[in-house]
Amino acid sequence: MDETEKVRVLIQSGDPVVVSLAPSFVANYEGVGIEAMREALKKLGFLTSSCCPAFLN
Repeated sequence: MDETEKVRVLIQSGDPVVVSLAPSFVANYEGVGIEAMREALKKLGFLTSSCCPAFLN
């Protein structure tokens, strides 16, 4: 089972699945800002957390 399938199983379990994302993620995803990433993760079913206050607001 690859990591994608593991995450899919976790999300489908109904238990909370939390993402902790470093603020530096923007360096790896050109054109994707904090708000877009947060919304995408929420749509996928993740709870989100970050050490960056801008991500949480």
